[in-house]
Amino acid sequence: MIRGAIKELQTSRKAKEARLSFLTFLGAGMVFWTLHWWDYSRRDNADELADLVTEVFLNGMLSADSKTNSKRKKE
Repeated sequence: MIRGAIKELQTSRKAKEARLSFLTFLGAGMVFWTLHWWDYSRRDNADELADLVTEVFLNGMLSADSKTNSKRKKE
């Protein structure tokens, strides 16, 4: 399911052209390892965590300002 979703994003040019298996393992790892460390007694944070995992996987964890500054340093 993860692989199919990433492939669809790549086909529509909304995702980076990177090795599909790597992206699939990264996505699965972010989701499945959460099961090992998540504190299930803190359900009030579950939606926040889900939103953050989605945001980081799709857009990375650097802020827009950080990305702009990084590009300037390379030039």
